[in-house]
Amino acid sequence: MPKGSQAERALFGYDCLANDRERWTDLILTEGVFDAMVMWQRGCWATIATLGAHLTEIQRALVKRLRPTSVVLLRDGDDAGREGAIKDARELACDLLPVSIALLPDGTDPASASRQDIERALQEARPVDTEYGVETMREVHK
Repeated sequence: MPKGSQAERALFGYDCLANDRERWTDLILTEGVFDAMVMWQRGCWATIATLGAHLTEIQRALVKRLRPTSVVLLRDGDDAGREGAIKDARELACDLLPVSIALLPDGTDPASASRQDIERALQEARPVDTEYGVETMREVHK
């Protein structure tokens, strides 16, 4: 029997996006199910949830299989969310996916943040680049 939970092998909302690839290009990744559902209610239906603060290797492979034009990590506005976003951004960028980090105010998550905070975070998402195997994050730590 494989180790780990089924959540480590799943992305909430993945099946909807995989079956409707022609209608979206940019992908938003949140941590939790409620975060993704709130994003859908706000019109961001190309949102899926990782079911935790970090992407697993299997989840990363699923994201790559979707072939998004870009990935925006919209994680919780806490230390775990920020650290998870940085780790996941590095790994996704090394997988040659264009990735950005959207920062929410401290103590908020996509399900509890205001519409304005989410819009601002998405508009100001900071790209992560890889150059010769070295990751650089422009202004992520500000």
